Amino acid sequence: MPTLPIKVSKKILADVSSGIYRTPANAVKEVVSNAFDAGAHRVYISTNGPYFDTFTCKDDGEGISAKEFMEIMLRIGVFFRKS
Repeated sequence: MPTLPIKVSKKILADVSSGIYRTPANAVKEVVSNAFDAGAHRVYISTNGPYFDTFTCKDDGEGISAKEFMEIMLRIGVFFRKS
C-alpha cells in the first residue's frame, strides 16, 4: 500500500482534535474503530517508539479511496459559505 504524504498545519490538526482525543490512546482507539467500521478483520499498528513521532495503521477494510481521502484532507480548515 502506498504512503500518502499529508501536509496539514499543526494548528489545524489541534483544532480538529481539540476535545476529541484527550490522550494518544483515544486517538489510536478511534483509528482502530474506524478500521473495523470499514469492515477490517485485521489491523496493524506500528510506531517508532520510544519516540512516537511516526504512527502507521494498516488494515484490510474497505474504506474510502486514496483520492477521496486526500480531497477530504485538503478541505480541513476550509470554510465554505452557503450562498
